[in-house]
Amino acid sequence: MFSPLSSSNMSMILDKYSMVKHYVLGILIIFFLFSPDKAFSQLNNADSVNASVDSDSTLLDWDTYVDWIALYHPVARQANLQEVFGRENLRAARGGFDPIIYGKYNEKVFGGSDYYTYQDYGVLIPTFGGVEIMAGYEIADGQFLNPERVVPGAGLFSAGVRVNLGEGLLIDVRRKVLNQARLFEKETEENKRLILNDLYLQAAHIYWNWALANYNYQALREGLDVAIDQFEGIRSAYFAGELPAIDTVESFAQVQNIDFRLKQLEQEVYQRRMDLSTFTWAANNEPIFVDANVKPEPLNSTANNDILINTEEELYAELNQHPMLRRMDLQIQQMQQERRWKVEQLKPKVFLQYNFINESFGVSENMGFLQNNYTAGFGFSTPLFLRRERGNLRFFDAQMQEFSFDIGNQRAKLTANLGADLNTLEVQQQQIRVFTSNVNNLALLLQAEKTRFDNGESSIFLINARETSLIDAKLVLNRVKSQYQISKARLKQSAGVAYKDFIVQEEDE
Repeated sequence: MFSPLSSSNMSMILDKYSMVKHYVLGILIIFFLFSPDKAFSQLNNADSVNASVDSDSTLLDWDTYVDWIALYHPVARQANLQEVFGRENLRAARGGFDPIIYGKYNEKVFGGSDYYTYQDYGVLIPTFGGVEIMAGYEIADGQFLNPERVVPGAGLFSAGVRVNLGEGLLIDVRRKVLNQARLFEKETEENKRLILNDLYLQAAHIYWNWALANYNYQALREGLDVAIDQFEGIRSAYFAGELPAIDTVESFAQVQNIDFRLKQLEQEVYQRRMDLSTFTWAANNEPIFVDANVKPEPLNSTANNDILINTEEELYAELNQHPMLRRMDLQIQQMQQERRWKVEQLKPKVFLQYNFINESFGVSENMGFLQNNYTAGFGFSTPLFLRRERGNLRFFDAQMQEFSFDIGNQRAKLTANLGADLNTLEVQQQQIRVFTSNVNNLALLLQAEKTRFDNGESSIFLINARETSLIDAKLVLNRVKSQYQISKARLKQSAGVAYKDFIVQEEDE
């Protein structure tokens, strides 16, 4: 068993512990006081230059950044191609009304006998009214020529029309495709605006997060400079016998804490700069990596406030012209053209064809409508039950109804998002006012704490706590300001007007 320590033994142990503690503390103080350059030489390395905006820095403001994206970003260029899609699709649809020329030559020779030679040439001209205009020339010869194809020796000219009196009278496939192509051309313009709307919001996230990282770094760098100056002052006061040595350790610990946070933030600044580089492109479609000396505009800059914000009523009015709703409206109009054709298919197919025929282009005295020198034809067909046509129509009606529900749902979502974004913006404006006042108050408290310290009523620990609170408040204020700028972009995107801030680039055909 161990005997309990006597009071004299306990006193000896405590005295030895106190001697060791003061010995270690003395070594630390000597290291900090007489080797300050070694102690925080890492604070003055080359990387610290990136923390502040010097005279060699280049400003990349928000408006220039947006214009740059509109000019050269691949997604913006892809958006411009939407118009090309619509224009060329319309060109192809108009091709359904291109005049068609045709010709054929047939002959048969067998056993030394010239059975027949038959040639037929002509032109077919579709019209927007559903009438086809035809003109042709045929010539035939031979010992065994089909009597139906016997024509004068110089050949036979014809000109006439073909009219659909049932299915195809009001609308046919060519006219349906053309009408849909015209609507699709307008739809591609809305597609372009939607792409640019989303790109605008993405660009805002990238830019203002980059700005946040830069100004957070700047705030910490300023805090570090203050902490270093404070450490130097306390060290000098210690040598003058005005302060105890332990205050130098406390002060230098603050320097190390801020420097550690600064080193952590360096990686974020670099990552945000790389993210920004994904949005900066050259005219030759090559990415441009942003230099470290390029800096963003201030978070509280008013330069970009003129792009914002109309009244709430104006924003809700803009919502009615949102590219998403406009696109869906154009899509429903295209579906209506499809429905017109499906209704048209319920009619029987009835056609009437009439051609004048003559040996030459001149007018013959014997020509007369349905009297001489003509060919005419009439025909019709229709399914007895129309089950396929009626089934297709009802199926398509259900699809249109389903799509109309989507339009209503999308409108409700856009309205709700706009309301939420307006509320978020208002809350963030209030937060900025509160935190701006908070930062100012914390700065006053820090100054007051330093005054109390000079009067011997405070400590380095309390000053460090005040400095840390001030730095943290500045970072929070920076974050709220950054979020506010992003929220402005989100509000414009929700209202469907963000694309208006991009430069419209005309593409050569």
